Amino acid sequence: MNYDLALISAIIERGDLATAVQCGVKPSFLGLEAQGIWDLIIAHHDEFNEVPSAEYMKGLFPGYDHHPPPDSIESLAHEVKTRHLHVQVEDTLEKVAELNAIDPWEARKVLASMADSITIEVQKKNTDLVAGSDKAEVLRRIEVIRNNDGLLGYHWPWEHANEVSPGIIPGNFVYFYGREGVRKTFLLCYLANFFEFLGLRVLFFTREMTLEEIAWRLYPMRIGLPYQEMTSGRLSSDGLIKLEDAMDDLYNRKNIIVTEVDGGLAGFRAKVEEVKPQVVIHDYMFAMAEDEMEGTRTREDVAIGQVVNFLKRYAMKAKLPIICCGHANRDGVKVKGKNSTELAGSDKIARRSDYGVRVIVNDAENWMALIWVKARNADKTKMTFTMDCTLCNGFGNYLGHDMKWVEGVDEVKKAEEDSRNRNNVRAPSGEPVKTAEVFQQKRTSFRVEDWDE
Repeated sequence: MNYDLALISAIIERGDLATAVQCGVKPSFLGLEAQGIWDLIIAHHDEFNEVPSAEYMKGLFPGYDHHPPPDSIESLAHEVKTRHLHVQVEDTLEKVAELNAIDPWEARKVLASMADSITIEVQKKNTDLVAGSDKAEVLRRIEVIRNNDGLLGYHWPWEHANEVSPGIIPGNFVYFYGREGVRKTFLLCYLANFFEFLGLRVLFFTREMTLEEIAWRLYPMRIGLPYQEMTSGRLSSDGLIKLEDAMDDLYNRKNIIVTEVDGGLAGFRAKVEEVKPQVVIHDYMFAMAEDEMEGTRTREDVAIGQVVNFLKRYAMKAKLPIICCGHANRDGVKVKGKNSTELAGSDKIARRSDYGVRVIVNDAENWMALIWVKARNADKTKMTFTMDCTLCNGFGNYLGHDMKWVEGVDEVKKAEEDSRNRNNVRAPSGEPVKTAEVFQQKRTSFRVEDWDE
């Protein structure tokens, strides 16, 4: 078997370049023909975020002959590296033997140097980086950044966020959290539609809502249709045509897959490996922790920590961003979104996430604050902003960096909950006061740059 070409065929057949890279395969390990195809796969993946199909590859490389092997990418990668190691050791021994006949001291020096090089180059996994050895890769990534508006990863939907961050890098773990009823699921549906527009395949896990409930949020969000028009059936003829066109387009592209699969971490991993998405969204991460706790005595915070550690490691291994959401506890009334102490469940979420985003909503004005409590390699104060959260026409539109309105939100919500009246609260005089007026009264300035990590 030609293991080089078998590995290439396995990568193309399964659309999985990440596993081969994670296993430590390098172009120098391959024969000339396989190297040429590998370079085409890399270039195609950089431009379109996917591995080319067998038919597409035949157009790029007319001599390519596709024979998908039954073996795993891991086993083929191991065999490719083993054979490369055999050649390297054989060449080294031959060179050292020749030098040994002339000058044993020089032979010793060359042997030590070449042995170190081989040890560094060929690892069981791609675990090390020798500074400077990745010159070609760095130059390639710089070219990608130049062609991607300065971003190393995928775009955010908001231009100002792209200007002050490297984007959403494959391997990132992103966590949105907020109190119940702040439209977190709508936010995730907005993100799913955005990534789909970029041409990315999105796997959307739903555990709090049915498939139908998610679908009925995705469709109006995609075309900016007022949500109540959709749910009440009061669509205009124009609106109905747009809805049908959007659904046809989504079905033809098949880039958003919604699943109710459970089974904890094993179920999550199996579904990801089946679908092979480029972005994963999970609308209720705590459900996986519940799965892991079932039938055991594991504490809730420990289970959540285990789930978070798994998701971050898996995101890095699979080279894809994982976006989750969860709840904020009532400490939000005290800290007002300024730090991560209001994260419900486990402080490991804050430590392991690359982006931690507090979601706060002003229902009266249809404003949503995205407060970036954690933003690795980015300016979190400049990423924080207010957006429109009208359902679904206008949702996601940037409104500005003025966050003064956030200060009084949780107090108002608490008052509303205590009075069991979500529309009005009572003023000291006993007269009803509109919620929007309470927000206005509560406005006090604070600086986002003073927030804690």
